[in-house]
Amino acid sequence: MRRSLKDFEPRLIAPTILFLASKIEEGAIKLRYIINACLAKFEPGAKFYEPVEDLPETHNAGPEYRRWEKEVLAMEEVVLEALCFDMVVEQPWPVLRRSIRGLDTFWVEEAPVSADAMDVEQSEPAARSEVTEAVVNELGWVLLNEGLLSPLGVLYRPETLALATFALIIALVDEAPLSEATAAAAELGARFGLDVAFDPETGATGEDLAGVKGEPASRAPLTYLRRHSTLCPVLQQRHYRSESRPIRPCR
Repeated sequence: MRRSLKDFEPRLIAPTILFLASKIEEGAIKLRYIINACLAKFEPGAKFYEPVEDLPETHNAGPEYRRWEKEVLAMEEVVLEALCFDMVVEQPWPVLRRSIRGLDTFWVEEAPVSADAMDVEQSEPAARSEVTEAVVNELGWVLLNEGLLSPLGVLYRPETLALATFALIIALVDEAPLSEATAAAAELGARFGLDVAFDPETGATGEDLAGVKGEPASRAPLTYLRRHSTLCPVLQQRHYRSESRPIRPCR
């Protein structure tokens, strides 16, 4: 919490939190019901507000009601700040899309020059992976939608889920073990805003790598998404790779 709720008047904090909590339900409690209850409790004799047809809202509201309404609405922002409640919650899908922009160029390296082409100044680039930006956009949306039906969205940061999804796509499309796929994805770790990098000797490394692998492993984003994804049979019908090298089942 950024601020203690003890710094504010309890009789004003209580109806404000009740009003906020009701908003997560499909049928939120109308503010006038809460304020009328406060008037009955704390200001006996004050005029309740009931809307009248063909009259502007709160037209016939008394001064006590207007004061409570103004204070509760102002306190709502204070409570949100005190509870560290972010009004804008970042999702892993935009993080994934933003981080893999230009992926097709990133994967390309200069191919080694063969003995038959020693007189050629430049050789054609060779792709390191079958995973393209279009493939990630197509598969990532499905994986993340399935993953967010689980507790993953609460347990892990959106950047962590985005990188785990990227690594899983590499593993599925390139038929690579998860360890190798994670190492390949780690090359773009900085783009995801994570302390994850690639080391030629040890593979993926960094403080945020533990979040991608998870502890225990059964709850790791990589493991969970792979076990519960419905993409495996779909990928086997797609031609991301040649027919002579079909994608192996996940299990």
